[in-house]
Amino acid sequence: MIKKGLIVILVCFLTFFAASFSTQAQSQQGDMGIGIQSSYAFWGSGGLSFIYDMRPDASVQAILGTGGRGRNTIEGRYLHRFRQEAYWDGYAFGSAGIYSDSDLGFLWGGGVGIEYDLRGLEATFPPVSINADVGAMARDGLEDFDVQLRTGFHYRF
Repeated sequence: MIKKGLIVILVCFLTFFAASFSTQAQSQQGDMGIGIQSSYAFWGSGGLSFIYDMRPDASVQAILGTGGRGRNTIEGRYLHRFRQEAYWDGYAFGSAGIYSDSDLGFLWGGGVGIEYDLRGLEATFPPVSINADVGAMARDGLEDFDVQLRTGFHYRF
């Protein structure tokens, strides 16, 4: 119970922190990226990830995952960047997908996160971004609800 309370407090803090600032300059990353997105939850996708920036403040992401135990997922996410700085962005996301294990089902969820371009540490680094987000995922309507912590990295081009 304490763990879920801390996650809720973290989400509220990130939302308040990000909402108190206006949108800044676009990140210096490329328009597309390929990488790995992990998921620290029972349901949800973790695996190969593709991301495409439609606009400076909006991206779509596809995650193709294998969760072990015969579970496979395909998930799509829409990311809206509400805070943009030179090397990092704050974003909110909505997601939907399907899973298969012994049967086929539907996943949906959302949350908030931060993405950082490693070239902010050293200009000679490759165009790699790392991200971390926290959110929630529901399975088959509201049958099963799970809090998620995700991390990932993408090579941007």
